Amino acid sequence: MTIIKGSLPSEERCPMSMRERQVLETYLSYKEQFGYFPSFSEVAATIKVKSIQEIWYYRKNLEKKGYIKLKKGWKRYLLLVDNK
Repeated sequence: MTIIKGSLPSEERCPMSMRERQVLETYLSYKEQFGYFPSFSEVAATIKVKSIQEIWYYRKNLEKKGYIKLKKGWKRYLLLVDNK
């Protein structure tokens, strides 16, 4: 497993849904702009969803599909994963 920064991983695994891609792109652009990842509520506001639970759900799906790696207890932490 290789950790990469700044670009979306290839979709050789289960494809991302449109919303999952929006969540991931929001995390990447926010990190690039501000130097840290956004909160759940900042992501929700950016992609125009009302519930932060939805953001949690999309992050968990992205982790299950192998696109990101989450660290337990760290809400703003994620790593992009490339399984080439």
